[in-house]
Amino acid sequence: MADWSELAEGFEYDAWANIKWLKCLAEKDNADTEQAILGHILSAQKMWALRTMGESPSQMPVCSLTEDAIIDLCSEWQDLLFSMRHDPVIEYRRLNGDTMKMAVSQVIRHVINHGTYHRGEIRGLLLAKGDEQFPETDLMWFMLETQPRS
Repeated sequence: MADWSELAEGFEYDAWANIKWLKCLAEKDNADTEQAILGHILSAQKMWALRTMGESPSQMPVCSLTEDAIIDLCSEWQDLLFSMRHDPVIEYRRLNGDTMKMAVSQVIRHVINHGTYHRGEIRGLLLAKGDEQFPETDLMWFMLETQPRS
């Protein structure tokens, strides 16, 4: 059985990191590529949420690059998680039409990891431009910033 509380915390981390990057990129000139990648993270999250609810969109949904949109997406995932009684296997169609199956807990791990992967890509792009002014959004920093220390 999946630990829904731990997976829900993964979405809190993801939202925390996405908001930090959203604010960072808003202050930069010529960050269109980086903002597009952040938009991709959110669109993919929405796509997977729709798939988890039984839909298979034929194209990527478009999500607003706003703090409210990030928070709403996190809440949508958490509501979805806590409504589950077990870890169902979902069937969905990829954008190319292929039919696939995956357990919801695997989908969730993928979605959270996908965000981490692409935020690292954004970091690398900024470093390649010689820009070292960006947030540290590793999971460790989330835990240190948001959780009480013993």
